[in-house]
Formats: sequence, structure tokens, C-alpha cells
Amino acid sequence: MQFLNHDVLYQIIDEISYTYSDKERQAALRSLSLVCRGVYEGTKPALFASVRWPHPDKHDEGSGLHFFPDELLRYFK
Repeated sequence: MQFLNHDVLYQIIDEISYTYSDKERQAALRSLSLVCRGVYEGTKPALFASVRWPHPDKHDEGSGLHFFPDELLRYFK
């Protein structure tokens, strides 16, 4: 079995991050993450970099969170 060198994977992720707009970058990273578990693990930091939890205006102590961030909705069933 052959493995992709981590330096090469990070270079690919870096290239995607600087080449595409935010929406295109997320789509490209999602597609890349489906290759295999190793690539998924390598792309997770870039995929979830923009997730901020919890949003200061969307939660309170009594009822908790009022929404899930858009970045996470595709991972819920």
C-alpha cells in the first residue's frame, strides 16, 4: 500500500486554500477528504478552521444553542 507524504498533502491543502473562494475551498476540501481516512484526517483542520462555537448572539444559558453553524449542518443527520 502506498501512502501520500504529509508534506505533499499539506501543500495540496495550502494550494486549495489560497486558490479558491471560501465556498469553493470548502467544496474542494470536502471532496478531497473523501479520498481516504488519512487524507480526511489531514484535511480536518482546514475544513473546520472557520467553525466558531458557540456564536455569541445565538445562545443563552436557559435554552442553550439556538442553531448549528452552517459549516456543521452537512455532518448531522
